[in-house]
Amino acid sequence: MPETRFGNTKISYKILRSDKRKTVGLAVDPEEGVIVTAPKDIDHREIEKVVNGRAGWILEKLEFLREIKEPALDKEFLSGEKFQYLGRGYMLKVHTTEVRSPEVILKYGKFNVYIPEYLEERKKAVRNALLEWFYEHAQKKLEQRVKRYADKVGVEPNAVKVKHQQKRWGSCTKDKDLLFNWRIIMAPMSIVDYVVVHELCHLKEKNHTDAFWRSLKSVIPDYEERKEWLRVNGPLLVF
Repeated sequence: MPETRFGNTKISYKILRSDKRKTVGLAVDPEEGVIVTAPKDIDHREIEKVVNGRAGWILEKLEFLREIKEPALDKEFLSGEKFQYLGRGYMLKVHTTEVRSPEVILKYGKFNVYIPEYLEERKKAVRNALLEWFYEHAQKKLEQRVKRYADKVGVEPNAVKVKHQQKRWGSCTKDKDLLFNWRIIMAPMSIVDYVVVHELCHLKEKNHTDAFWRSLKSVIPDYEERKEWLRVNGPLLVF
């Protein structure tokens, strides 16, 4: 694998050549590392020159990936495990009772999950019950926060919907629907508000223009700190 140096740091990279490429492109992938896409007939010295010129940017991206926290271990959905809700950890307590269907009640600082005695797949039942609870409460809480901030941003969203989104915390449609990842409800309220206002601002400015960031900062002055918290801690907001 080719490599270059930036000060005392060695940078290894993979080259992918293509007839369709007209210029040299750079990307830093969490799995593949540094990838250079280049025209098929370009000289390697030209590729190395581009890599050297962007070495500072490459190291910044590599450091960015190293800082991101690894996702937590998979849950077993057993009593004693903790689940995050609005930034606070609540212990799970599973009760096997005579209820007809699973039920979740948050009380006494615990997620109390009641499941029927006859159920065999208890782990799945507990997970599904908790997931339904989180979706329901995410919907209510996000609707409340959108209503609170819409006037401050100066927009009127059409609807608020909670979805499972693999990579995004929020998005908006051309019909002015706001879509939120249900997992954001695990984060502290300040982070929930950051995501809400971020998407509301997109109803005014589609792209991340200077005007977009000014609009966001006018409502969330410390948005950069909240954005950084989500970048680092977001991978931990999982079941």
